[in-house]
Amino acid sequence: MHSRSPTRPFQLLTIADLSPSCVEDLLQSSMVLAARRRAEGPGYNNGVAGRLAGQTLAAIFEKPSTRTRAAFCAAAFEEGALPQCLGPEDIHLGEKETIADTAMVLSRFFGVIAWRGHLHRNLDELAQAAQVPVINLLSDTHHPTQALADGMTMIEEFGSAKGLKLVFYGDVTNNVARSLCELAGALGFLVTLSGPEALLADSQTPKGSFVEHDPDPLHAARGADVIYTDVWTSMGF
Repeated sequence: MHSRSPTRPFQLLTIADLSPSCVEDLLQSSMVLAARRRAEGPGYNNGVAGRLAGQTLAAIFEKPSTRTRAAFCAAAFEEGALPQCLGPEDIHLGEKETIADTAMVLSRFFGVIAWRGHLHRNLDELAQAAQVPVINLLSDTHHPTQALADGMTMIEEFGSAKGLKLVFYGDVTNNVARSLCELAGALGFLVTLSGPEALLADSQTPKGSFVEHDPDPLHAARGADVIYTDVWTSMGF
């Protein structure tokens, strides 16, 4: 896990950056907040809200978003913070100003920077220069917040993700598949990636002790606890 030193604040760029205990803490806290929100509805204020009071959060959206943007902004507001969404036409990200310059400027005005964009290397550059926590809301190679939400759903449904089997059908080289495989290592469940053989053989397809490949969709589904479907070709390809 990234150090929380004054020069290196906590960052969530990939699941692999976090220790298993940190992942479990994040999910447990999220489940508590989610349960309270379901019980009281949007805009709840029961003493938990307000922990981010006085904070301003910047969310950079290079790519359009519905669910991620809505969830980020609603969660920030309900915890007492003011979210500010910044699109590609709102700031000079990597054009008139370098990404590092943008990170330093935003760090002076905001308590957290979130990013939903294209190249993960640009996110890394932003995070290296930022003096506040940075959260990856999506990059071309990782989607940690999506995977964490899926992990939370598994725990809510089964009580624990440990020992479960998740089958992922679709573009097995994409960011969601990669983050799910990293989450499997942290929580101890198995991911079976099922897709075209050419994609399964691709060097970008995740591998590891908690990952297996199976081109036969019916065989892959045997013994599955969770089935995760996606398109064969990811957006933009």
